[in-house]
Amino acid sequence: MLRRKECGGVAVCQRATRGLDDIGVVGGESAVERTAVTDEIDELTAEITVRVTTIAPSLLAIVGCGALTAAKIVGETAHAGRFRSKDAFARHNGTAPLPVWSSNKQRPRLSRNGNRQLNTALHHMH
Repeated sequence: MLRRKECGGVAVCQRATRGLDDIGVVGGESAVERTAVTDEIDELTAEITVRVTTIAPSLLAIVGCGALTAAKIVGETAHAGRFRSKDAFARHNGTAPLPVWSSNKQRPRLSRNGNRQLNTALHHMH
C-alpha cells in the first residue's frame, strides 16, 4: 500500500493506483498485446532453433547450450576457421589466462579483453 509521504503526494498516489482498476491492463499493455508479443518471440525462437540445428548441431549437443546461446556463439565467432588455433580463439573471446607474477610466484588471471558478448555466451553454458 502506498502512503502519501512515500510517493510524493496525492496526485502521484492516484496515478499509481489508477491502473489497478483496469483488469487485464498492466504497464499500459493489454493481455492481448502481451500474448501477441509472446507468440512472436516463440516464433522467432523456433526459427533460430531450426537455423542453428542445421548450421551447428554440435553446439546444441553440449549440455547447457541452448539454441539462443548457440546462435550467439555462431554469430559472434563468424567462422571458427579464421582462428589459427584454439589459443587464438580463447584470446579472441577473453578466456585465455594471462600470467601474473607476485612474489616470485606465477599464477593465471583471466583476461578482461576480447569479445565480451562471446565470453558471456560461453559462460552461460556452465
